[in-house]
Amino acid sequence: LKPGNTVVEAGCGWGALVGYAAQRFGCDCVGITLSEQQARLAADRYAHLPVEIRLQDYRHVPDQFDRVASVGMFEHVGARNYSAFMRAVQRALKPDGLALRGWPTLHRPECVWVERHIFPGMAVPSLAQVGRGLEGRFVVEDLHNFGADYDPTLMAWHERFQRAWPSLRDRYGD
Repeated sequence: LKPGNTVVEAGCGWGALVGYAAQRFGCDCVGITLSEQQARLAADRYAHLPVEIRLQDYRHVPDQFDRVASVGMFEHVGARNYSAFMRAVQRALKPDGLALRGWPTLHRPECVWVERHIFPGMAVPSLAQVGRGLEGRFVVEDLHNFGADYDPTLMAWHERFQRAWPSLRDRYGD
């Protein structure tokens, strides 16, 4: 990323990636979400930066960008939509642009809890399924497994939850 790059994130959640790209690298960013709550919070949080948050379906983005990102959203589009997702990314990407895709590799039995309580309805794609969606559309320049990096993230979430729990207990109960 460099100053002036245009960046869109499909499934921007609370806007952290587009906020970071705008603040750290001077990019002009658009975050796409279907959640009104996330859109409101992200728009407020990053109002001081060149960040636009849109309440919009990723398949209906008319603009083109230097960079297209999607982190943690692909597992929610469903296997029958992988090709449509890749076509949407391809349309949104300028000819010399780069795309970043991130998705979890949760294929162990202990991940049933995550699928049931955190991300209901998610379907974690295999690398082969992702490859079929990419085929004929993109050149994969780099592939990384960030699985080991996820543990510190989960531990940080757990620590924050434990610290906040006394103020949340009355609202949610044990």
